[in-house]
Formats: sequence, structure tokens, C-alpha cells
Amino acid sequence: MNLRSRKKRNRGYLLVEVLVTVLVLGVAIVFIVRALSASLVASRRAAYYTKGLLLAEQLQAQMKVEALTQPASADSFPRSAESSAENTAFSWKEDATLTDIPPLAEIIFTVIWRDAKINGEFSASTLMPIVTSE
Repeated sequence: MNLRSRKKRNRGYLLVEVLVTVLVLGVAIVFIVRALSASLVASRRAAYYTKGLLLAEQLQAQMKVEALTQPASADSFPRSAESSAENTAFSWKEDATLTDIPPLAEIIFTVIWRDAKINGEFSASTLMPIVTSE
């Protein structure tokens, strides 16, 4: 009796066992692929936010350099402008208004990007001194 049970165990795996193993591995692979896909989308979104932030900071730096060479007057506010970069998915808007504090204007840069799956927007604001007519 002991010899028969030993021979049965050494005969190999059943087809059902192999199918269950393949099914479990298949489900595991599906979840791994979904997790990788989600992480790639999150990584791409983070890259766009970083590029948008850098673009907004660059626009603010350009505005500060222009303010040093050619100060803005209170008559030029409120103002608005739009532009976009060639061969990129980014565009931006600039909105400028006078603040309650007399010699300052608030400049708000809104960077907008559009891609096949990702649409986003990022706003950054700064204060700029203006020349008063007094």
C-alpha cells in the first residue's frame, strides 16, 4: 500500500493544478500591468506640472527684468495677454491688476497644457512695483 501511494505522487501535476496556477499568475500580471500604467500616467502628469511651474517662474523672471529696465505705470493696469510656445503643448495667460497697496500690481500667470490624455493648468502670482504718477 505504501508503494502505490508513492507511485501516485511521483506521476506529476494534474491539468487542473496547472490551469489554476496559470490563472493565478495571469491575474497577478494584470494587476502589475495596471499598477505600472497608473504610475506612468502619474509620472507624466508630474513632469507636465514641473514644466508648467518652470515656465511660470521663467515668465515671472522676464517680467521682473522688464520692470527694472522699463517700470510699469499705473495707467497700464488692468491688462491681460495670452501666448504659447512653438512646438510644445504649453500656452499661458497673464492677468495684471492693481492691488489695494498703492505702488504694487499683482501679476497672475496661468500656464495651460494639453496632451492626448493629460490636460492641466497651473497658476502662479507675483507682485510688481509700479511707478505712480504723483
